Amino acid sequence: MLGLLGLITLCALAVFSLLYLSSSIPKKPPALEKAVRVIKAKIDDIAVVTLLYGFVAAFAVPLLLAGQLTSGATIAAMLLPMFANLVLFLMALPYAFHRFEPALKEKMNAAIMTELHNLMGWITTNEKYVGALGAIMILLCLGMSAV
Repeated sequence: MLGLLGLITLCALAVFSLLYLSSSIPKKPPALEKAVRVIKAKIDDIAVVTLLYGFVAAFAVPLLLAGQLTSGATIAAMLLPMFANLVLFLMALPYAFHRFEPALKEKMNAAIMTELHNLMGWITTNEKYVGALGAIMILLCLGMSAV
């Protein structure tokens, strides 16, 4: 089960890292432009599914590893995928937020909604750093699984 969660997380991180980092490349290769175009065509659906997956997987990893935490290595093996799923949640949030915004406006305080908009703005203005964080998480997760 953990292997499947890890594979899904790595693939989703690759998609969102590609999406975020592609905007910082001035002259994109045609294959990259085509990949980004295909991703952006379906980004609304991808983002909502990824947002829900990232949230659920971040809390499922500690539950699945609960009986195996005996050393520092196993704790790191739990925290790394958990953090990777939270980064995935953060990366998908700006693309999925507009779907949840009307329902949230009715139920939340205006100050909280303003702060959520500020968070979405921060993520999109710092997309190079968020994309690099996703790429680093991919490398760390691959490195952890290779050990």
